[in-house]
Amino acid sequence: MQCCGKPFAVGDRIKWVVTNDTEDILSAVNLGKIDYCYEAHTNKGRFWALQGKVERIFILYQKYEPEKNKPNFSVPVQGKLIEVHRVQDSEKDKDGMEACAFLVEISNF
Repeated sequence: MQCCGKPFAVGDRIKWVVTNDTEDILSAVNLGKIDYCYEAHTNKGRFWALQGKVERIFILYQKYEPEKNKPNFSVPVQGKLIEVHRVQDSEKDKDGMEACAFLVEISNF
């Protein structure tokens, strides 16, 4: 969302292009069940327009290190979810970890 989306907050009504391709999400944190991913960078796959009301927002912060035997491929080794009320244009790093995703609970979709 930071590069291609608009800031949003709890209580906002949103309309996003999403996909249900959630298999490639790597995280050091248990993210639970993710139904859809916002998509603004590809035209491959199946997409839907998701509309609804933002109920909760979490920022996923992660620290990455090169994977053993694959120095050009980094994997998350540490992470945390922080609940926020609003998403800014750019989120600052926390505790040596970078903001890498937003998890958003949506109602009335």
